[in-house]
Order: sequence, then structure tokens, then C-alpha cells
Amino acid sequence: MIPINPAWDNRLLDHLERGELAEFDSWTVEGMAKEAGGSAHEVRMWIAAFASLAATGPYAMTSRFYEAVPAWIAGFAVATAEGRRPV
Repeated sequence: MIPINPAWDNRLLDHLERGELAEFDSWTVEGMAKEAGGSAHEVRMWIAAFASLAATGPYAMTSRFYEAVPAWIAGFAVATAEGRRPV
């Protein structure tokens, strides 16, 4: 079992929040599992969701919550985002 890595989890959320999706181009499945543990596969869903939103134009993360729960060997996150409307 790999311990949870809140710093890595928050780095992922930081990239998503700033719209730095190209950062993920160099991330591999193996590298994510090594850094983030067995549940790292869920990270690909987060990246896909934000990439889909970004494909429609710029977006803004409107809320973000993260809680590390070592007893469950998990970090839990919730984020919402919406596309920016042209002014």
C-alpha cells in the first residue's frame, strides 16, 4: 500500500484550477500510481472532465475542497467549474 500523498493531490488540483492541462501530457499511468497510489486511476477521469470543459473554451474553477483521510488511505476532493462567458 502506498500512503496517500496530499501534496501530489493538491498539485493536481492546482494544475486543473489554473487550466494548465498540458502539464498532464507528460504524466504516465505508472508515474501517477507511483506518486498517488492505487486510486490514481481516478485522476484520469478528473483530467478528462476538465479537458472536455476546456475544449469548449476557458473555464474557471468555482469551488474546490480537498480532505486527506489517512485512516482510509484516501484523499477526497470535490471541485466545480464552469465555462467563462464572453463579455
